[in-house]
Amino acid sequence: MRLATSANIPLYGLQTIDGVLTQVGDRVLVKDQADQTQNGIYTASEGQWFRAADARTARTLQKGTTVHVQEGITNPGKTFVFQSINLRVGTDAVTIAFYHSDDTISEVNAAVAAGIASVEAASEDLIAQAETARDAAIAAAAGVNLPPVTANTMLIDNAVGTAREAKTFAAVRTKLQSIAFTELPVVEAWNNGIPGDATDQTARLALLINSLPPEGGNILLKGDVRVTTLAALQGKHNIRLMGLGGLGTGSAQQTYLRSAAGAGVGRVVDCRDTFNVSFERLWIEALDKTVFNASLIDYGFITTGSAYMHMTDCFVMADSGVAGCRGVNLYGATQGSFKDVSFNGKAASGVLALQDINGVGFCNAHTFTSCQFKGASSNYPVHGAGEGLTFTGCNVQAGADGVGRFWSGSTVQDFRGVDIIGCTFYDQLAGGGEWIAAYRGNALNVIGCRFGGYDTGGAYSAAIRLGGAAVGNGNDGVHGVNIIGNNFDHCSPAVAFTGVIANRTHAQEVHIANNHFVGLTNNLVGSIVLAQRLTFGPNNINGATGLAAANVDGRYVQWFGGVIPAFAGAPSGLSSGTLYYDTSAGNVVKIVP
Repeated sequence: MRLATSANIPLYGLQTIDGVLTQVGDRVLVKDQADQTQNGIYTASEGQWFRAADARTARTLQKGTTVHVQEGITNPGKTFVFQSINLRVGTDAVTIAFYHSDDTISEVNAAVAAGIASVEAASEDLIAQAETARDAAIAAAAGVNLPPVTANTMLIDNAVGTAREAKTFAAVRTKLQSIAFTELPVVEAWNNGIPGDATDQTARLALLINSLPPEGGNILLKGDVRVTTLAALQGKHNIRLMGLGGLGTGSAQQTYLRSAAGAGVGRVVDCRDTFNVSFERLWIEALDKTVFNASLIDYGFITTGSAYMHMTDCFVMADSGVAGCRGVNLYGATQGSFKDVSFNGKAASGVLALQDINGVGFCNAHTFTSCQFKGASSNYPVHGAGEGLTFTGCNVQAGADGVGRFWSGSTVQDFRGVDIIGCTFYDQLAGGGEWIAAYRGNALNVIGCRFGGYDTGGAYSAAIRLGGAAVGNGNDGVHGVNIIGNNFDHCSPAVAFTGVIANRTHAQEVHIANNHFVGLTNNLVGSIVLAQRLTFGPNNINGATGLAAANVDGRYVQWFGGVIPAFAGAPSGLSSGTLYYDTSAGNVVKIVP
């Protein structure tokens, strides 16, 4: 058989089959017809094709008949087999399937030969290794001094690993369960002297923590557990404090970890220099809201810092406005994961405190997923800088005063790599603050978020503030910002570069594109003279009014967008679609229609 088809073909004329042009008299295996009754062996012709003389009857096309193909791109060397039984040629479907190929047979033969040789070589090598191991074992056993054999025991290492000792099977099983498996022991605090009755249980909780095995464990709390200064977690590994219930109402649902401490405590729960010390299903709160100036949970560092902490399904309330009050301190921590956590209060140094010191510490690689943030008074719930910080799908509410506040960056320490993605910022009812105040750092991405409030007639403060803490040279301020795909509702302006330092060092390399702006009164960007190298992609601006004439610095602003219809009051020398700033309105960017 010269060729075999790989698709439905017309049974007429000389044509290309599997990459080869047929010639008169070629035998072709036709196996892929849409009408399977046409399948079979044909003789190529310039006119109508007919079945080969030796392949026109049911007997010659019976199941098991094989056909070997000689040429083609995909089918050379392949053998196909007929699979129909007692068919009526021209009436019944003719089924043809792949059987094997020449390459497969050669590969199998080669593999078998190689396998036999490999097994023979391996057998000789294994025998030699076994003999060597036997001799070594005999020699080693001669010098071993084992303890006497005790019935129903096993020999295991002692506590310090210097000798072997006999232990019962039950003791060995307990040891294996606590070391070899990922599920560490779970201890019920209420059965260990910690009833959760709103009394100070610092000492008993410390005793329970210190009684856990070195590899760690889980402590299950219930009720209202009060502590003052809990230092027992410091330097520990793999310990998790879990609440019995969720965050519903009633003592059976809510588990509190609270502190009645006032001023001068430093930290309530000391998690410095820890690894994988985590909290789950807990309401964590400082009850003193007047003089409390400590960290509720401190993941900072003494010598090594903390790493791999987790917090899930928790409510954190730090509601003292006194300097030093923090909810969760992450200065000195890395690789934290926070999921479904609510951060609340007017903590002066942040309910979530990042790095706000120009020092050797760190605050790196933390993720916040589906978390909620709500500040109070004039303080931001998130404060400070860090590296590799990611906020995804979080919700931010304005405080009781209606002012929107989320993250206030450090004025003394640069941030590096902050992603705020798919978050919502709402309930804003008044001006006077910014949702995001990024003073200095680089690589800020604000993507797919919603900023705004309810009052469609209001003009709230800027949603995003960039710069304001530069010292007058191009290495300071904020560099590399992408503000893409967001919705800004009645923010005025949407992005501000306000501050007191000139020389255009507040913000550089800022890209604003594919956003939707509503009710901006045409104030897209504020104080543009304090920034440079800005690019604007296509943005949808709805509700722009009150245009006024001024100058534009074309060296520092580029506009990428469609042509806007002509406007009779456009300032001289500016073409349609040009951005310009209006000094009479506080240096806000406006657009010449």
